Amino acid sequence: MNTTQKDNYISPDEYEVLQSKYDCKTEYADGEIWVSSSTASRDRVFKFNIYREYGLLDYNVVEQEGTVFQYTLKDGQYNAKAYSIDDEYLSSVFTDLKINLKDIF
Repeated sequence: MNTTQKDNYISPDEYEVLQSKYDCKTEYADGEIWVSSSTASRDRVFKFNIYREYGLLDYNVVEQEGTVFQYTLKDGQYNAKAYSIDDEYLSSVFTDLKINLKDIF
């Protein structure tokens, strides 16, 4: 992928959402985060390829239904692992980080 053809930056999804594309609202103590299903292709293709190209070691896609897809970079390619709501997430970068997914879904 040619980096000159990409956007100038990538920002976290909560900053990319346009008001007209709101699909799901989640309440948090310090505010609300809106999630748009229209960004799924961008997360799974565009960002995936950019993050791989720039060597991001661990890329995670979190689904509202309780699934986490973890992509761990090894030898320039991502290895995929899926976690369900009953699993404990293990970070490949922060080896002490373990998250019981039942606690967040």
